[in-house]
Amino acid sequence: MKKSRFSEERIVGVLKEAEAGVPVKELCRRIGISTPTSYYWKAKYGGQEVNGARRLRRLEEGNRRPLGKITLLCGSRQRAPGQHPPVPSTNEVARTCSHAGILKD
Repeated sequence: MKKSRFSEERIVGVLKEAEAGVPVKELCRRIGISTPTSYYWKAKYGGQEVNGARRLRRLEEGNRRPLGKITLLCGSRQRAPGQHPPVPSTNEVARTCSHAGILKD
């Protein structure tokens, strides 16, 4: 994912200026963004403090990481980048589910 040119602190600062009464077009021209970008920022970060924006970023980063159990269940087989994950056999599913206590033998 592309890294933003602007930090959360900068985005929140720009939004605070807009709330203070500076025209949006003036702010956009000054910092070099488009008007739709400013409204996207307002929808995403509006009303937040800097700590809230940082927390939102950490949560979004955490959601992009795979879950531990899924990785454990599907991580036993290697695959090339761009390939679909392998489909487990019926025996593998039954074995995994019985170990997890989902199915009883």
